[in-house]
Amino acid sequence: MHMLRPCLLAFVLSLVSCKKASFVLADNPYGLPNATQEGKNIFACRVNGENWIAEKRFNYSIEVMLKDTILYINGANYNDKAIERYIMRLNNLPINQNEKYLLNDTLKSYAEFYATSSECFKSNLGYGSVRSFAHEGELLLTKVDTTQKIVSGTFWFNILTDYCDTMKVTDGRFDIRY
Repeated sequence: MHMLRPCLLAFVLSLVSCKKASFVLADNPYGLPNATQEGKNIFACRVNGENWIAEKRFNYSIEVMLKDTILYINGANYNDKAIERYIMRLNNLPINQNEKYLLNDTLKSYAEFYATSSECFKSNLGYGSVRSFAHEGELLLTKVDTTQKIVSGTFWFNILTDYCDTMKVTDGRFDIRY
């Protein structure tokens, strides 16, 4: 019996090692899509500890626009009652792969939350819409491929709110074809 266990274990391990893994381990414990660099058209993050994943229902739900020194990244969800968008923009800056950008300057580089309805903000656009900018945050561009037209990266930022605690956007990732 003592010899049977090591032999059985060796047999099972040899079977497992011969097969190629058909799954990809998650790069986060929360169930967000992995931070890829293949143009998979994902935009996801955690907002105050809850997963938020943009749904590719319309052309402008998940998008990147890149032109010279301007980069615009948008992830949005639309439903019958509301629109909710997270936007990051770099203006008049060199757009470089593996570069980190601060998201705290509404002229040069910023993150923005836009919604047609939010209990945490005063309406500042009329019609119940709100727009608020991050006071701190970072965007890391992990891939900028102008040949394959893919922009990928990770991000986080914090937005002060009118009626709730700070909106904390963490574990952000995007991988978008343009």
